[in-house]
Amino acid sequence: MPSELRYPSAMRDPTEKPLAIVARLEAFESKPGGRLFIGFVLTTLIVAAMLLWWFVFGFWGTLFDPGKPLGISFDGRNHVTLVVVLVFVIIARRWVKREEERALAGFGADSTLSREVVAEVIRRAYISTPRARAVSISTGILIGIVIIALTSGEPRSYQTLAAWDAHHVWAVVNNVLLFSVMVQSAFYATSALKALDFILGAISEVDLLDRDGMARIGRFGFPGALVWLVGSSIASTLAWGMQTVWPLLAILFATLVIATVSLVRPVQIVRVRLSEAKEAELDRVRARINAAKASALEGDSKAVSEASLLAGLIAYESRIDSVREWPFDVSTMVRFGALSLLAVGSWLGGAVVERVLGAMLE
Repeated sequence: MPSELRYPSAMRDPTEKPLAIVARLEAFESKPGGRLFIGFVLTTLIVAAMLLWWFVFGFWGTLFDPGKPLGISFDGRNHVTLVVVLVFVIIARRWVKREEERALAGFGADSTLSREVVAEVIRRAYISTPRARAVSISTGILIGIVIIALTSGEPRSYQTLAAWDAHHVWAVVNNVLLFSVMVQSAFYATSALKALDFILGAISEVDLLDRDGMARIGRFGFPGALVWLVGSSIASTLAWGMQTVWPLLAILFATLVIATVSLVRPVQIVRVRLSEAKEAELDRVRARINAAKASALEGDSKAVSEASLLAGLIAYESRIDSVREWPFDVSTMVRFGALSLLAVGSWLGGAVVERVLGAMLE
């Protein structure tokens, strides 16, 4: 037998090594505390780079202010917060992707699609297209630059080159990265919803009594909503002591809208099918109830057996009628409501905390 063909290293698939690294990273992330550790290391590295940048360009003194809480200046606190938000979004988005992939694979197992087709649909949902990357980067650049000017209280100052020092450049780069990742996450969320719509459309029959299955659909968008709400809560500290906060409040409103859409949109996809299936099943069982009732009342040969079915049919009708067309379970709604209140409360309470700490230090 001929020996096994061996390709020289120069002819190996160039994506083999990167894919192996990604696989190892995902394996480490899946371990308890893995994501937290990666987030901590990444945050530490970026903050260290920021401090080195501040030191090299002579802005070290701007990080400290004895009149501010903990002696940290407004700029220092905000830049560290931006780094934390950036790392959180990156790590959390990877977690959301993993959860969505698991959910889509589970729905795919219940569909008429082959395993290979489901895997390909899921894979394509998380491919970043050139158009998506271009829109993400351009939007990140636009928002990253504009929001600094709008929240500074002196937007016209950034029309001159004097304002574009190393301090400002770091802030712009950090903002551009943050908003680019956020916009890219929105693209991934849209693609995931398209994949969900396609897979759910291939499920031949809706089991109205499968409440666990319905709840799984209701929970599909919760990880994404969780990321937007928690990220918004972390970012709320950016408003402490800021001269102009309305641009940040606009972003808060946008994150709440996106979080709500992330939760509700997956259910909207299946709601029409649920409503149609429920109506059809109710029509069928009511027709059977009417037939059993007529047979029992007429006293024909099947009267006894038909009469014995009535109680079960009526109970079944009640069970089907109680099926929610919006398949959210109570725990999902409670958690989403609590996180929404946390996000809003963190922004409103931040101003109070700032003033209390300021009064204590006076």
